[in-house]
Amino acid sequence: MGSAHLTTLARARAQEVLAQLPQFHEMTWSDKLSVYKSLVEDNVRALSAPNGNGLVREMAGPRKASDLIDDKRHENRRIDQAGQLAGEFVENVDFPKFVRDLLKGVFDANLR
Repeated sequence: MGSAHLTTLARARAQEVLAQLPQFHEMTWSDKLSVYKSLVEDNVRALSAPNGNGLVREMAGPRKASDLIDDKRHENRRIDQAGQLAGEFVENVDFPKFVRDLLKGVFDANLR
């Protein structure tokens, strides 16, 4: 991989990191430039290190979005309590008041 490509990757990483730092935007232009150059140099060194630290991930290319999905996050561990929870919800809602407020809100909105 050429040094131009490493520099491009290093610059992109530096810009991504610095864009998220509110303090960076408050710095003087010369301080910004100094910090940016230093970060780019650090990134180039990290990407070109003999052990391939970071570069292997970059060369692997983007991962598929499906690789980031955790299927277990959708697991409902309280499914056996669904009936009880729904019942408690219905008991806690004053439906006549809810419907009255809803109709009044819709009516008032139409008058404006």
